Amino acid sequence: MDPNLEKQKITLEIEEKELEAREFVESYGPFRRYLLIVVAILIIPGFFAAKYITAALYVSNYSKTAPAAHPASFVTLPASIVETKILAVAGNSYSAYALVKNQNKDLADPNLKYVFNFSDSSGKLLASVSGTDFLLPGQLKYLIVPNVTLAEAPAKVEVSLPDQTWQKRLDIPNIQIDTPLPTHADSQDPPGFAIDGTFRNQSNFTLRTVVIKGIVHDRNNQVIAVTSRVENTVSPKQLRGYHLYWPQFLESSVSRLEINVETDPFDQANLQ
Repeated sequence: MDPNLEKQKITLEIEEKELEAREFVESYGPFRRYLLIVVAILIIPGFFAAKYITAALYVSNYSKTAPAAHPASFVTLPASIVETKILAVAGNSYSAYALVKNQNKDLADPNLKYVFNFSDSSGKLLASVSGTDFLLPGQLKYLIVPNVTLAEAPAKVEVSLPDQTWQKRLDIPNIQIDTPLPTHADSQDPPGFAIDGTFRNQSNFTLRTVVIKGIVHDRNNQVIAVTSRVENTVSPKQLRGYHLYWPQFLESSVSRLEINVETDPFDQANLQ
């Protein structure tokens, strides 16, 4: 068929439909025509209103049955104090320790606060020493007061761990520090007992502070002496020596030593 004829046919069909629509509208009276126009106008917003209401009802019903995501929660256990003890050093100087256990297998306390309260037999407070440490998941560790001067002999020490703050940390840096077996012996100059050893920073960090804790056990496996010292600015792969000293002769009583060398993996300023 000729394209022009096809176009004329389509135009005639459109005009015919328009004429039928006009005749349909004019077949009603003026009032009915007005009402028809109003209904036609209202159909459009009514369609969108119905669409919105239907969607809102669907979302409301879905939210009641959809699985919900809740913030992670975990049960925490307080750190337990396994053992405490006061140890005479010399004169009116004393040391003390607390053996602490983290009962949480996957939670750490990066800022463990502790307080040692020394009192006499009547309960009078002689001195209070506080500090901070860290506690890894499931860790058993010593908190040590290496030296405190008291006006009189203490009868007991009470240790508290206030404001424990547990965190689930999946990114704790593993700082490896090698500690070969040290040597130990009584000495005459100065008179007392000494432990000498070395440690090596096997990490790629410069460690701002490294803490060495020495715990001496007798033949009954009782702790008879404790102390600690700090080494500063330990470079990667560096071998560093340490010397621990007590103004007492202990060699004849020593059965074994514990040397704990540690650095704070939570403190970003400590790992340089």
